[in-house]
Amino acid sequence: MKVIAVFKTHVDIGFTDSPKKILERYSSNMLLKVAEICEKTKECKNPFVWTMPAFVLHYALRTCTEELKDRIEKLIRDDKIVWHALPLTLRTEFFSEFELKQTLFYAK
Repeated sequence: MKVIAVFKTHVDIGFTDSPKKILERYSSNMLLKVAEICEKTKECKNPFVWTMPAFVLHYALRTCTEELKDRIEKLIRDDKIVWHALPLTLRTEFFSEFELKQTLFYAK
């Protein structure tokens, strides 16, 4: 049997702190730590792969430093950082079909 563990952070944008501060954290300190872990484990038998919500990764790539952006883009090309289809943690059961389709924009 093969077990795959997927690490996904619940994104509380606006709940635990202001949306701006949460997104800044994702675009700086947290993203830097993720890059370090992914780079350190890339040669391991089971390397660490970070899964991020599509909007958060999109935002982070637009606002992080150029040096960090280059590192993250390389990790994306190497499949060490990936994104899931939803932009954030959502309660999809409350969405209409149209609204749900609209949320997939960032993943595209």
